[in-house]
Amino acid sequence: PKVSYIWDIQNPNVPVQELRANSPLICAHYQLRNPDLVAGGCYNGAVNFYDLREGETPKATTTVEVAHWDPVYELAWLQSKTQSECVTVSTDARCIFWDVRQLKEPLDECELTDGSKEEPRRLGGVALEWMQEAGPTKFLVGTEEGTVLLLNKKPKKDVEIGTWFGQPSKGGDGAHFGPAYSVRRNPQHPKAFLTVGDWRAQLWL
Repeated sequence: PKVSYIWDIQNPNVPVQELRANSPLICAHYQLRNPDLVAGGCYNGAVNFYDLREGETPKATTTVEVAHWDPVYELAWLQSKTQSECVTVSTDARCIFWDVRQLKEPLDECELTDGSKEEPRRLGGVALEWMQEAGPTKFLVGTEEGTVLLLNKKPKKDVEIGTWFGQPSKGGDGAHFGPAYSVRRNPQHPKAFLTVGDWRAQLWL
């Protein structure tokens, strides 16, 4: 189970390439502009970076000290000058920003909470969405509690949670009754997004 496969849909019988990992990959994505580069999140909380031209083993991986404490459920590549940055979310209630050229330490980090000023409650992240057209600093995170957080990462400032969709204590309504397992923006109207959880799909504006 510690091997993942890359497939050619026109040849479904044999994988094109394998991806090896010390812990099973939960998610993996191609770099937006270079299909030879892949980043993936592991069950043990690590983030792996692969260059497919150099083989099946990770070119770089995070250390235990800086990795997530729970499985990495989603990863997204970001557009940057170096094309080497990505972001991950986990049920350890952290959203972490990385540069795959230097995975020994994260670029930035945000604790996912319900926003309470007195006793903030940590919210595990299970889904992630980032779209350049919606704003390069804005990130949507689906939580185990069924709510969706809107994170804002402005240059030279701490990452903040700006909106809690579906959270009653913040004036919201309509949260899923279980984890929000998927969050996706409308490619034609990026302000609108769709969530999937429990037995429902919900459209948010």
